[in-house]
Amino acid sequence: MALIHTTYQLRGYLSRAGYAQLDKVLLECARLYNAGLQEWRDAYSVHIGVDRFWGDRKQDWVYVERREKRPTPGNSTYYAQLKEFTGVRADDDFWNSLDVRIWRGTLQRLERAKNAFFRRVKAGEAPGYPRFKSGRRWRTLEMAEVRPNMVRGSRVKIKGLLPIAIPSKRELPPSEQLKTLRITRVGRRVMVSLGYEVERKPLPYSLEAVGIDMRITDRMVLSSGKVIPAGRPAVAGVDIPAAELDSAEIPMSGVDSTEGAAPDVAESTGSAKKELRGSAAAPDVAESTRRQIDLQGLAAKQRRLARTKKGSREFRKRAKILANAHSRQAISNRNECHRITTGIIQRFGHIGVEALKIRNMSKSAKGTLENPGKNVAAKSGLNREILTQTWGLIRQQLAYKAEWAGRRFVEVDPKNTSRMCSQCGVIDQASRDGKLFQCVACGHEADADRNAAVNILRSSLAGGNPPPSALESA
Repeated sequence: MALIHTTYQLRGYLSRAGYAQLDKVLLECARLYNAGLQEWRDAYSVHIGVDRFWGDRKQDWVYVERREKRPTPGNSTYYAQLKEFTGVRADDDFWNSLDVRIWRGTLQRLERAKNAFFRRVKAGEAPGYPRFKSGRRWRTLEMAEVRPNMVRGSRVKIKGLLPIAIPSKRELPPSEQLKTLRITRVGRRVMVSLGYEVERKPLPYSLEAVGIDMRITDRMVLSSGKVIPAGRPAVAGVDIPAAELDSAEIPMSGVDSTEGAAPDVAESTGSAKKELRGSAAAPDVAESTRRQIDLQGLAAKQRRLARTKKGSREFRKRAKILANAHSRQAISNRNECHRITTGIIQRFGHIGVEALKIRNMSKSAKGTLENPGKNVAAKSGLNREILTQTWGLIRQQLAYKAEWAGRRFVEVDPKNTSRMCSQCGVIDQASRDGKLFQCVACGHEADADRNAAVNILRSSLAGGNPPPSALESA
């Protein structure tokens, strides 16, 4: 079988001393990164023979060609910095007490930033010169290499750090398959990302095919007519029993379902949450109410943060609390996307989606002082709704899960998918009126989003050999 890489993201737990030690290591890693960047910055500026290589603002950046065709001075290359810091580390008690893979991972991160800078310059893109990192914003420890004994059962043990507990309801792959390890500070939490190389397990062959139209008010509409709303019961829209989702063969590269719990909210909403848990309301109504409570809690935390003095101790405390709430909401949304995409992958053998350019669709309309934008408030709201539905995350999950499961995943050009009649193929702007699609040529009437989903399905099937019953299943 083919080997694939999958990542398990788990909540980590440390003692009070463990959190303090981790914060100290993160701060020292940020200082090491800045020292390496400063060394490279000085060496490179002297090498090209210019006084001003970058500016303080993006529009002030200045780039010139090298005057002499010789390599960058050796004392600022990755391997030279590794060799130099090895000698420094021998005389430093702090760094000598840490695993060498921690500081090697920091210098690897700097090397990737430098290589990305040169790649963007060569491609003519916005270069994005590597920046110095604040110790308060350096949140991730990335190990340069990993050893199997770093993960022992439900604990992560790294030299220089206290043990990190990672309880999980899912069984992790054998430690011998461990390839990457990252430890990230998210607010007051610690998240551990474990990357494994495992064997792919293809799902049974399926003749069914589906086209997916992304929406704003809901997550998506399938060509079969099923609507997947933005709430958790969306998986029911594809008629997949919950039991099948729990026993999915596809690795779920997310966190445990327990991490998707609703964030803590203000005391005023605590009683409402208790009533909600015990209510017999319909699932969609209950989920809608739960989502409103979560948003109210986020708004309350944001107001408390806004009332504090920026940079003060209370400000940092409130910022971490708000970050925890946003993290819990993001995890809950990611788990929900995993349930949706796993259900789709399990049922359909061919999946067609639109190749939407989300970055372009969600660009700001503010403009400049000389050419101010129009309808800025409306466009801002639209951008917020587009990003809330996490189309990119869903498409990413569908792509790699389809590869793992042996499914066919096709992205199609979204042009005219909403204006084309799925029956006769006539394209006319006047055919769509809000939620209703009525063809001006043949008179075909249908839900506009489902009509678009059918067009997406047929466009995805046009480039290859469709399953025999593909169009019938649509």
